[in-house]
Amino acid sequence: MARRCKLGVLLALLATQLGFLGQFQPTRRSLRPTARRSVEAEAELEEADLEELSDAARANVEKLSSEIKDLKEKIEEKRGAHSRLKMEIDNFRQRTKSELAAARGKAAIPLVQELLPIADEFEYAKKNLNVETDGQKSVVDTFEALFDKMLQSWKSLGIEKMVSVGEVFNPELHEA
Repeated sequence: MARRCKLGVLLALLATQLGFLGQFQPTRRSLRPTARRSVEAEAELEEADLEELSDAARANVEKLSSEIKDLKEKIEEKRGAHSRLKMEIDNFRQRTKSELAAARGKAAIPLVQELLPIADEFEYAKKNLNVETDGQKSVVDTFEALFDKMLQSWKSLGIEKMVSVGEVFNPELHEA
């Protein structure tokens, strides 16, 4: 009876450590004597149980203990790999976001290069325009509003008018 009780306690302890508690439920009879004992008495009982185990049972306990240790190591490896992958994904997102912004900026360059001469000609025409009637003034105001809208859209892209007349030549900003 005492041997069966000790074995039941040992199996319950082992099942708890391995997470098999749902698969192995010791009988009430095997738990009744240990329920009255203190924690210290149970620890002594466990040590005595380990000593009384057969060689096969000891080998099985050692095997299960090593499996537990191996599984814990695998868990840590997987957690580390997961955190590395998570950081890699975050870096990928940031890198693609910056590359996309750079690509958008580069894509706007040819369009702006095509539109700059038109903007220059419009400013030149505006300076040389003689407005005589209200109808002509209305047309000029409409074209000026369109031109201002175009400049605002360029400003939103980061393209601004650069005033360089009368300034010292700066090779980083100006073209010769």
